[in-house]
Amino acid sequence: MDPRLFNYLNSAFYDGVLSRLPHASELVSPTSGMSAEYVEDGVGVLTAGTEGVQAPSAEVQRTVDLVFAHATRHPERSLAVVTASAMHATRVAQAVQRRLRENGEAADFFAPGRESFRVVELHRAAGIERDTVIFSLGFGRTTSGRSTPNLGALSEKDGRQAFVRGMTRARRHTHIVTSIHPKDTEERRLQYGARDMYRMLELLFGESTTSEKAQAPASVTDDAADAWSRTSPTAWVARVPPCTRTTRTSSTWSRSRTPSPCPPEL
Repeated sequence: MDPRLFNYLNSAFYDGVLSRLPHASELVSPTSGMSAEYVEDGVGVLTAGTEGVQAPSAEVQRTVDLVFAHATRHPERSLAVVTASAMHATRVAQAVQRRLRENGEAADFFAPGRESFRVVELHRAAGIERDTVIFSLGFGRTTSGRSTPNLGALSEKDGRQAFVRGMTRARRHTHIVTSIHPKDTEERRLQYGARDMYRMLELLFGESTTSEKAQAPASVTDDAADAWSRTSPTAWVARVPPCTRTTRTSSTWSRSRTPSPCPPEL
């Protein structure tokens, strides 16, 4: 487990009683089990009857690009996408399937197997464990910068448990993709696991190892960029039906002008 995540969970959930033994590789060189990136163009339309702007197109596209980059560079590592929005899970799954139908590479990675690729919403993530997890938050802002502080499963009464569940599905690396940056968010308006997510992103975006400041690796640039558009139609992706809940309240979040370079290698 990434030391930053361990320290946060230990402090916020376990009163500091846990202890951690470092992985052997950490004794040789610093390693990171978590990273995060901000999708600046993660905006959409605020639809009546839904929790804010769900499944912004830019975040769907970025998540799918990362899935295929992983399949090309690290086919030996299992992968899942976890999200706080059921609607976002559905749209990501559909986008992955669409790209697979249109192209013909990486079929073996997406084939059914013991730990085959999955896209799941937090409520369905309890039994999922993979080498790498892309946690795509699934909520964005309107074009005017407005959004709601309700972040789906994270904002429910058991949202803190959902936060822990989402952050602990990966054996090796969790990469968070978010269209909402903590510096544009009012923490006091967030509840339950949404507030934990805010604080976790603050930790990740505040350090030089995060994707905002780190140099982009080859795994998501150059030759891998071409591979994103060449995959096969034989994948099985978990479909999650969209859900509708009542919007609670709203606040204004300004758009950040921070660029979003490619993330560290997953």
